[in-house]
Amino acid sequence: MGQGLSTEKMRLLLELKDSLTHLMCGGIQDDSSRNAMEAMVKKYIEEEAVNFTERELVVNFSTVEESFKLFFGYLLAKGMVEVAEK
Repeated sequence: MGQGLSTEKMRLLLELKDSLTHLMCGGIQDDSSRNAMEAMVKKYIEEEAVNFTERELVVNFSTVEESFKLFFGYLLAKGMVEVAEK
């Protein structure tokens, strides 16, 4: 990440990475589980979020709920998580 990106887009992506890491990893006590989730956040930023424009980053990730939906949707699409049936 970083090649060909504006300073503003880099700032937005780093801010998003920090926010998602805090949201998704804040309550994880186990080091290996936390490290795995941090790696998933990093991969999401590098593979998916980097494709958004600066405006899309601001709009699409304006709330915790929207950020979670987009990130979790990515995890589902990539087969990184599964939703258990009740």
